[in-house]
Amino acid sequence: MPKEGGKSISPFPITTQGRIKGLSRNDHFTSRVFLPRVARFLSYGNGGHALDDIDCAAERIEAFRDVALKAVLNRMTGPRSSGICKTCYDPIEPQRIAVNPHARHCSFCAAEEEQAQRQARLCGPRRG
Repeated sequence: MPKEGGKSISPFPITTQGRIKGLSRNDHFTSRVFLPRVARFLSYGNGGHALDDIDCAAERIEAFRDVALKAVLNRMTGPRSSGICKTCYDPIEPQRIAVNPHARHCSFCAAEEEQAQRQARLCGPRRG
């Protein structure tokens, strides 16, 4: 690395360097050889803007992962089923609650919802 006034000048933004240092504990080749080469290649010809895009994408992935983990933890520690279907307001079958304590729908409404989701996956979203 080039030095200026006794300080090292890095071609990478601080956030990217931090990520590379974090990876070095896990995989020496990826962090020390592969990632710097990829970052250098991506930054050619665009003034280093590709690194900003990579940093933004990595931050978005981390944010989505954090939200997903919080949702899973909330489901695990959150309140159990009230015993009332959220769609038709009929009682949820005791056998269903025994199998899935977090059930929100009776078996009939759950089957209808699954069918609607299956249809949406096959046909795609409906446009009004």
